[in-house]
Amino acid sequence: MRFALVGCGAIGAAVIRAFREKLVEGELVAVYDLDIEKAKEKAGGFRVVESLEELILLKPDIAIEAASQEFVKSGIPKLLENGISVILMSVGALLDPETASKVRKSAEAGNSRVYVPHGAIAGIDAIQSLRLRGIEKVILRTRKNPASLGVKSELKRPEVLFSGSAKEAVKLFPANINVAASLALAAGVEPVVEILADPNVQENTHEITVESRVSKIVLKIRNSSSLENPKTSEIAALSVISALRKIAGNERIIFL
Repeated sequence: MRFALVGCGAIGAAVIRAFREKLVEGELVAVYDLDIEKAKEKAGGFRVVESLEELILLKPDIAIEAASQEFVKSGIPKLLENGISVILMSVGALLDPETASKVRKSAEAGNSRVYVPHGAIAGIDAIQSLRLRGIEKVILRTRKNPASLGVKSELKRPEVLFSGSAKEAVKLFPANINVAASLALAAGVEPVVEILADPNVQENTHEITVESRVSKIVLKIRNSSSLENPKTSEIAALSVISALRKIAGNERIIFL
């Protein structure tokens, strides 16, 4: 299979390493970032393209989006319309109904698909299963060091920065809280979200409660931050590589 990468941040850099180390079957045919010099610096010998149009002309089977919510709105529909399926990381963009509708219609027009890795959390598969019988409540409590949230570090004790809906959380913390969007889309119920800045922790912690008449799921995930970007959990990058290995054919026994 032929792959292309959009975005050369922490997740993009991990994807490039995975292809360089041959952890993924297939060929990385293009690397693209709005910052062309950054792309050239990070590409590790893989081909750098200078526009989305140039990427599309190379006809990859799948593009890995590790860029931004803005790119999801402007660029992802173009890829999908041209028959290029997408592995999507900036999933928060899909909480905007207009964007979600455009993405779905573009995928239908191009006979392409959107794949969403589990990212920084676990249990998405079970939550999707419970959705078949109806989910009553979803609660997400995220705790991060202030530096990971991009706020001032003078805090001496934990402080609640946000309490409210997933849609508002994603708007206010677009680089930090894609987990809320993943939960909302998987459950079909918008989570109640609380975000805490805690100067006493270095890990990114997500506590998730999902209630239905069939089952109650309670999860606590403690993730190490990426060395390249404290806003990103290392496991989020690994989730992309795991998804690539399933799609590319590395794995013969596939857990769904």
